[in-house]
Amino acid sequence: MPHFYFDTEGSGEDSRDERGIDLPDESSAANAAILALIDMIRDELPNGRSLDLMISVRDCDGQPVFRASMGYEALWGQGQQVAVRGRRRN
Repeated sequence: MPHFYFDTEGSGEDSRDERGIDLPDESSAANAAILALIDMIRDELPNGRSLDLMISVRDCDGQPVFRASMGYEALWGQGQQVAVRGRRRN
């Protein structure tokens, strides 16, 4: 069974997967990456006004197989402060 590695970028923490996981094929690896990206976003929001996250998949030879990214930006009016988890942000 093929082995895949999932590297992440964003929210101030970049991570290179050194262990990886076995999955049946590239399509399964892409689906796993998308689900992981959704979880990453869920964990981070609403922790500010903007967010950019990315996950990339490498095969066992280190070759890129898939990449997905998502950006988020929250704006209220023109320059209004946004309250986030009890704090006020500009």
